[in-house]
Order: sequence, then structure tokens, then C-alpha cells
Amino acid sequence: MRRVFASAILALLLSVGSLFAASPVRAEEAPVVVIQIKGEIDGGQAALVHKALLEAKAKNARAVLVEIDTFGGLVDAAVAIRDRITETPTETICYIKNRAWSAGALIALSHKKIAIAPGGSIG
Repeated sequence: MRRVFASAILALLLSVGSLFAASPVRAEEAPVVVIQIKGEIDGGQAALVHKALLEAKAKNARAVLVEIDTFGGLVDAAVAIRDRITETPTETICYIKNRAWSAGALIALSHKKIAIAPGGSIG
């Protein structure tokens, strides 16, 4: 179910613009890595994002979909996540499921593409 959902969001965002320049892997074959950021943003969340971004790079993923639902948390952890996202060579897309408040907003704004669910909020 999650894979279908991630593929649907990715297809929607791909229809707006291309995610790919010349790529050694065909788009249909490259995976999409999904990262969930839920609850309080802390060092554990930062480690999870770091590990997932390394996995995406190793798999030559076509994109990373970061699903956010948070009231916020530790600013230093959010800054670490933001830095990792902005430094990764893999395309990243943020999907705000419910809310991306405070530190979550900082993370969301580090993406070039953001989608917000109906009723979702950022701030």
C-alpha cells in the first residue's frame, strides 16, 4: 500500500516537471525511498534520515519521498536533517501528511518540491 501511495505522489510530481537529467538507470527501474518523520524531531530522527539517504544513494534511487507529520522538536536535529537533505545528490520530495510545524517546517523547506495533503499545514 505504501509503495502504491509513494508511486502515486511521485507520478503526480513528475507530471509537473522532470526529476531526471541523463541517468544511468532507467526511471522505471530505480526505486523510490520513503522516509517517515513522525513525532518529535530529535537525534534519532536525524540518524534515520542520514541512514535512509545513504541507502538511497547506494540503490541509485530516482527519488526520496520524505513524509512529515510533526509538531517540531530539537532545532539542532532539524538543522542536521536539513543539511543532509540539501547535500544529497538524490532528488528529494517532501509530503506533508498533516503538519510540519516549527522544526518540521525547516525540514520541509529544504526540499525543492513540497506537496501538502488536504488539511495539512506548515509553519
